[in-house]
Amino acid sequence: MKKKMITAFLSSTLAMNVFLPNVYAKEAPKGASVTEMAGLTILVNEIPVVFDVPPVMKNDRTLVPLRAIFEAMDANVNWDEKNRAISAIKNEKNINLVIDSDVAQIEGEDHKLDVPATIYKDRTLVPLRFVGEAFGGEVVWDENTKKIKITLPDTTFQTIDAPVYVNDNKLDFGSFTRIVRNGVTFIPLQSVLDNASGELTWKQQDDGIDVQWNETKIKFVKDKNYVIVDGEQIQIANPLFDYKGTLVMPINIIPKVFGGYSHYDADTKEIFIYINQAKFKHEFLKKEEVIFKKPTNVEKASFAGNRRIMISDNPENLNDRTLPEDNVTLWHDDVQSGDAAVNHRVFGWHISELDKTATVGITIENLSSTNEIEVVDFKGTNRKTANGWVNWDVGLPLVDNVLSGKVMSVQMESPVVKAGQTALMKSFDIPKGNTLGFQYDFTVKKKSGTGELKYKIRTVLSKNGSDLASIKSKPVELDQTAKHPRGVWSSSQLTTELPPYEVGTEETAYQISNGATDNLMSQENGLGDKEQMIKNPGHFGASYLVKIPIINKTGESKTVRVSVGARGGIYNGAVKVDGKVYLIPTLKPMTELATIIDYVSEKEKGLVELEIMHAGGSALPLAIDLVTVEEKLEQIEETQELKNVQDAENNVQDPGKLAESQDVKNSQAPQEVQENVQ
Repeated sequence: MKKKMITAFLSSTLAMNVFLPNVYAKEAPKGASVTEMAGLTILVNEIPVVFDVPPVMKNDRTLVPLRAIFEAMDANVNWDEKNRAISAIKNEKNINLVIDSDVAQIEGEDHKLDVPATIYKDRTLVPLRFVGEAFGGEVVWDENTKKIKITLPDTTFQTIDAPVYVNDNKLDFGSFTRIVRNGVTFIPLQSVLDNASGELTWKQQDDGIDVQWNETKIKFVKDKNYVIVDGEQIQIANPLFDYKGTLVMPINIIPKVFGGYSHYDADTKEIFIYINQAKFKHEFLKKEEVIFKKPTNVEKASFAGNRRIMISDNPENLNDRTLPEDNVTLWHDDVQSGDAAVNHRVFGWHISELDKTATVGITIENLSSTNEIEVVDFKGTNRKTANGWVNWDVGLPLVDNVLSGKVMSVQMESPVVKAGQTALMKSFDIPKGNTLGFQYDFTVKKKSGTGELKYKIRTVLSKNGSDLASIKSKPVELDQTAKHPRGVWSSSQLTTELPPYEVGTEETAYQISNGATDNLMSQENGLGDKEQMIKNPGHFGASYLVKIPIINKTGESKTVRVSVGARGGIYNGAVKVDGKVYLIPTLKPMTELATIIDYVSEKEKGLVELEIMHAGGSALPLAIDLVTVEEKLEQIEETQELKNVQDAENNVQDPGKLAESQDVKNSQAPQEVQENVQ
């Protein structure tokens, strides 16, 4: 059975037909006909809705994000790019709106709109009051709380006696059956956990269930519109709830939490859920909460090695707007070289917003008329998921495999490409709503014949199952609204050397991939068609060699702690030190450090060498923090001693304070202790 992804994401917004005071207003960019709204809260059945863009006001009407509202209302939404139309279905009721039309339809009947559906900043806006009331809800502006409240009709339940499978294992619900609440399917959470693959343990709590799954900690919280993954809240439209003594979960949160996907068979009403296998090969570094020293940029960096890199990450969002044709070239590397062989790396990162599963491929076309070429040493890795937590489910597994060298070899059907021919190197299915990440290394060499190497490598996509090797069009236009990197550069590895760190001096820190002093993957440095490139300051797909000279003039054995911290946002990645690979856990900017190594310095001169790769969804730059452990401990002890002295001096100056303090401690002691004191 062909597996299909049924979870949909629609990046659009909708308008609310409610007037709000200007106290919330923040001016939109100059020339815009709307005003951005700061601090506005909207609730659906008393649950706050989390938006990915701020609400706006237009003609005294409030506009809010469509996807979040429709998900909160349990409505299924479809976008028709060709006709610029929106349709939504909830409880068998269907509404339709067309962009720039002030007439909408409910079950085929026309209804006049105060504000027509429109496009703003690449977003779709429609009147919320109409949508809410069309689905039987009540929309109210609460003047006291300054909130918009949407109240939907009472919940209705129905049961369906049809099987659910997890990783092809039929779930045993016992006397329980799967339920449908307002069109959304719920199943017992414990049944899913008992059938998930990998190392998984869970514990029932009063407010939900705590799960340890491989290296990930997950907390399912009852009656909340979020799940906590490694301390971060992942928003969900439909909370878990207790149904007849059983905690049930909506099936549609599985892609967001576990990184799996689900398939519904309309004929048999069977549901098939697939949860990914264990993803990581190496352990995570330990992190601690600490505010570390503000880092400075590395002074300079340079390319290392000769493996040229091609980045295919724009357009990142694959939809009918960014891909106007059924068969397209995403990006290409046009090679002409007098060398006998050329080393390559191809890195891709794309998110499908298409209506059905598409196919992405890497192809190579031999443009020479006088020689044959051969692809050798072809190896790499790929991941895909519908999970919104792409750092963990795509980015980290990629860098884990690549940095450790534990990647799969690829056997091409036709590794030898004759003059004028094109061969498919590797292909991937990308279901709707999935993020696909891949990275492959290979070498192209002359097999026979005369003349220089002349060939073209492409990443291509087909919406209709066409032969990928036949796609030879020019690359699609850059998506300027989401400026993700695209280009070709001469090397897939960078290197920098930090200024020497002297043992015993104060804490110091430097930041790499800062987009400034080490921005080598710029448009100017690109190879090929530079006008169609976008820079890669985050160095995604590349590894970064960092050398740290250590100077020890103390004559004693000292320990230098080398740690990493986030600077620009949530960070994940991997690091290799002394031949060992470690994963960098989720780091919050400037407040968490993960220790890589405690380097024992016994000689006057030493060197620490790191190789770092950033996970594909990470925020940058990354800070490298250096501190002498013994000096840090002494500072902590001195600070504590000073505090103790100050406390003692305060008590001497005010004897009554000491007695008062003791009285407070006594009052907080257990009853039997208080009696003994008295």
